Amino acid sequence: MFGTRIAEGALSKKETVVGDGTPNALILDLMSSLPSALRPVGTRAYGALVYTNLANASVQQFDEIRAGDIITFRNAKFQGHRGAMHAKYSAEIGKPDHVGVVVDWDGTKKKIRAWEQGRENRKVRAEGFKLGDLRSGEVK
Repeated sequence: MFGTRIAEGALSKKETVVGDGTPNALILDLMSSLPSALRPVGTRAYGALVYTNLANASVQQFDEIRAGDIITFRNAKFQGHRGAMHAKYSAEIGKPDHVGVVVDWDGTKKKIRAWEQGRENRKVRAEGFKLGDLRSGEVK
C-alpha cells in the first residue's frame, strides 16, 4: 500500500536535492506525504522488518523485498567483483548510518537497486548493492 507510493515519490525526486541533502531527509520527505504511515523510530527503524543481514553470517528474510521498502545500512563494507572483466571493488556505506528506497530486488543474485542521496553527492540517484558481497556491518 505505502510501498508503491514511496517508490513513485522517490522516482519523482530523481536528480534533485531533498531537504538538507542527507539520506534521512529523503525518507522523511517521502513519508511526510503519508500521514497514516508509521513514523520512523530513530535512524534505523522504518516499519516492519522484512530482511536482515549481519555481515552475511546471519541472514533472515521474513517477507519478499518490494519496491518502496526502506533499506538501511550500518557500517556496511562490501567487497567483490563486478563487470565483464570481474574487476575487484570495495565500498563502505553507512558510517554510521545510511538509508535508501528499494527500486527492485533480484532474489537469485541477491542484488538491490535503491534510490539514495547523501553518500557520494547530495542528489537523489539510483545505486546498486550486491548483498552477497557484504563483508561486515548490517543491512536491514
